[in-house]
Amino acid sequence: MEDSTKKSPTGQRMKQGKRRWSVIDTVILLLVLLAIGGAVLRVVDISRKDRLNRDETMYVISFTVDDTHPDVLAEIRGTDAVYLYEEEAFLGYVGMYRSENADDNLPALTIIPSKSDAAEGHVGAEGHLVCTTGTALNGGLLIGKSGRYLIPGSEVTVRTDRVLLTLRVTEIRQLS
Repeated sequence: MEDSTKKSPTGQRMKQGKRRWSVIDTVILLLVLLAIGGAVLRVVDISRKDRLNRDETMYVISFTVDDTHPDVLAEIRGTDAVYLYEEEAFLGYVGMYRSENADDNLPALTIIPSKSDAAEGHVGAEGHLVCTTGTALNGGLLIGKSGRYLIPGSEVTVRTDRVLLTLRVTEIRQLS
């Protein structure tokens, strides 16, 4: 009868045909998964930037936020995706848009002193959203699939990945 084991170079017996999982195999598998994840994130980032750079009509929604804690406003970043809260529909990105025309450069948020004494330490803010999902209609903006209609003076509750805010629309204009 033949012995199905061999001696390894270290003198230990190994069975033929069976391979054991090693630490190196785990490291290789993790590196492959990280490479795939990195590629997916890159494609998602490129498609998000491409949405802003396509030949779509872009609109700027200027807004104000009243009586908000400064920590809430500190969580808003330029180019954060913004969604309508009730409809969960994509609205646009927080300002920070740059173009060759200096008149079109938009800051994300400008903190301003609060106009009321309702809560001590609260502040207000002015900012801009860059929106590509809307259609201009009678001085307002009809937002994509949600059917929501925004006009200057209207209030809308929005969310980003980190915060929930109520914005007052002050102006809607087409970005040149």
